[in-house]
Amino acid sequence: MEEYIILTASRKKRFAAQYRRAGRVFLRNKKRGLRRMIALCKKGNPNAAVFLYHCMLHGMSIAQKDEEIENFLRMSSFMMKRAADCGDDAFRYTLGRQYEEGKTVAKDPEKAFNYVLLAAKGGYRAAMSVLSLYYERGFGTQNSVEKSMYWQQEGIRLGCLYCKKEMGKRYQYGKGVPVDHALAEETFLKLR
Repeated sequence: MEEYIILTASRKKRFAAQYRRAGRVFLRNKKRGLRRMIALCKKGNPNAAVFLYHCMLHGMSIAQKDEEIENFLRMSSFMMKRAADCGDDAFRYTLGRQYEEGKTVAKDPEKAFNYVLLAAKGGYRAAMSVLSLYYERGFGTQNSVEKSMYWQQEGIRLGCLYCKKEMGKRYQYGKGVPVDHALAEETFLKLR
C-alpha cells in the first residue's frame, strides 16, 4: 500500500521554494535543472512532477530509456492524484486533463469531468472554461447548454479571458443564446 503524505501549508511552501530554485537553475542550464527537478520529483514534490510531465509531453528528453520515461509518467500521475486528493485545485485540473487526453493514465471521461468539476468548484478559472466545454459537448456528463453557460459566466466573473472569448463566439454564432453581433463585438473588444 502506498503511503499518502499530507501536504500541509508549511510543506507546500517548502515545495514551492524548492521548485522555484530548481526552475531558476533550469533557465540557466537545462540539464542540471532537469536533474534537480527529477530529484525533487523523487522526494515527492508535486510541482516538480507536473513540470516533468509537461516536459515529456512537449518532447523534452529527460530520460535515456523508455522504461525510465514510463516510470516518470507514472510517478507524476501518482503525485498529482495525491495532491488532488489533498484539495489542490491546480493539480485536480491537470489530472482531469490527463484523464481527458489519456497519455499518462487510461482515458476516462467521467474521471476527467469529476476532477475538472472539483477544480472549478474550488475557483480555478481554467477549469471553469474547460468544464463549460465539457458540458457543451457532453464529455463525461450529459450535454447541458445551461450548465455550460453557468460555468462560462462564473469564469467571466473571475476574469477568465478564455471564457470571455468563448462567450463572444456564443453571441456571434448563437450557441445557447440569440445571435447578437453587437454583444459579440463588445465582448471581443473587452479582450484587448
